[in-house]
Amino acid sequence: MNIKTINYNKEIAKVIINEPKTYNSLSTKNLNDLITTFKRLDKDQKIKVIILEGAGKGFSAGHNLKEVRGLKQRAKYQKLFNLCSKLMLQIVEGRIPVIAKVHGAAYAAGCQLVASCDLAYSTRDALFATPGVANKASLVLKTKSQLAAS
Repeated sequence: MNIKTINYNKEIAKVIINEPKTYNSLSTKNLNDLITTFKRLDKDQKIKVIILEGAGKGFSAGHNLKEVRGLKQRAKYQKLFNLCSKLMLQIVEGRIPVIAKVHGAAYAAGCQLVASCDLAYSTRDALFATPGVANKASLVLKTKSQLAAS
């Protein structure tokens, strides 16, 4: 499983997307594992907060583009995007607050994942982007320190 759960103590759980070779992509497998993990944690009455992070150089690159390119049929795309929506709704509607701990890039669905959390904090090098928004233009959000440096 590419999703790790670490309990700091009885009240704090850390969920790590642990697939740095794909920049913690949100593949079908990872989406299913994240949904299962969040549902399990949401049932644990002792847990008071969940911290979500990505392993390696960044938070998440979003969908696994190799997987997406291989789908070929509209119904398969729809199934993947519905699964992603299911994860986001699980976080939004869950009883436990989720904090996104962001470093490096949070792109596309990875950026959406951050936005689904109750709170997000980031390192100075964090970069948030939703490529393909508004007729294939790219929206890139930078941290204050990145703006000051440019």
